[in-house]
Amino acid sequence: MTAIQECMSRFGIDLEVPAIRQVRWSHTPALVDRLGDREPARYGYRGPLGYQADQYASITRGGTKALFIPTKYGGVYDGSIRVFDGRVVPPGGCQGEATRRLDRTGAKLRKELGDDSVIPWKPLADIEAKIAGKVSADRRYQEAVGRWKRCMNRSGRPFDSPDAAEADPRWVASVSITEEEADRPVGRPEIETAVTDEKCRDEANLTAVSLALHTTYQKEEIKENATRLGLVRKLLLVQLRNSARMVP
Repeated sequence: MTAIQECMSRFGIDLEVPAIRQVRWSHTPALVDRLGDREPARYGYRGPLGYQADQYASITRGGTKALFIPTKYGGVYDGSIRVFDGRVVPPGGCQGEATRRLDRTGAKLRKELGDDSVIPWKPLADIEAKIAGKVSADRRYQEAVGRWKRCMNRSGRPFDSPDAAEADPRWVASVSITEEEADRPVGRPEIETAVTDEKCRDEANLTAVSLALHTTYQKEEIKENATRLGLVRKLLLVQLRNSARMVP
C-alpha cells in the first residue's frame, strides 16, 4: 500500500489507502463450519466488529485489501494508459511497479508461478478451493450435513445447508459492503437462528468431521503440489526481505 501510494503521488494523486492491521479472526474456523468465534448469541452470523473485514483479508492472504481507485485515476493504477498529466505511467501502472519492487530478484519465481497478484496467493487459494470441493462431495461430510439439517428442521428453521443459513437474505442485506455505509443492527431472528445453528452443528459433529476431512485432503494436496508451494514460499521470502526496505 505504501509503494502504491508513493507511486500515485508522483502523478499528483493523493490516494487514500485502507488501514492495515493484523488479522485477528482467521478464516480457518469458518472454513471448517465453526461458528463459535463469531459469538452467535451477540452477533449472529456476522461476528464482532472487524470480523467480516478479517475474513476478506484472510481469504485473500492480505493481497487484495479493499482499495478504492477513483475512475479517473484507474489508468495510473493499472497501467491501462501510457501517459497521465504529461508523465509516463510505469508498465502495469502503480500496481505493477509495487509488484516489481516487492519481487526484486524474484522475477523468475513469479514467471514460474504465473500469478500476477501483488502477493502470490492464487496458488494457495486454488488448492484451498479444490479441497473445499472434495470435502463437500465427501459422503462423511454430506452425512454430517444431513444430521445438521434434521436438527434445524426439528427447531423450525429449515435450511438446505449451513451456507444457506448464513446467506439468508433477511440478514445478509444488513451487512454493508462499503466503509461509507454502516451495518444495520443485528436482528433477533438472525441471532436466534445462529444460536440454533451452532447447537445443531455441535449435535451433528459437523465441525469435527469438516476439520478431519480438510486436514486429510490438505496433506494430499501439499504432497502433490510440493514444487509449486515451494515456489510460493520462496517468492514470499523474497518479498518479505524487499518489503523491509519499502516501509518508512
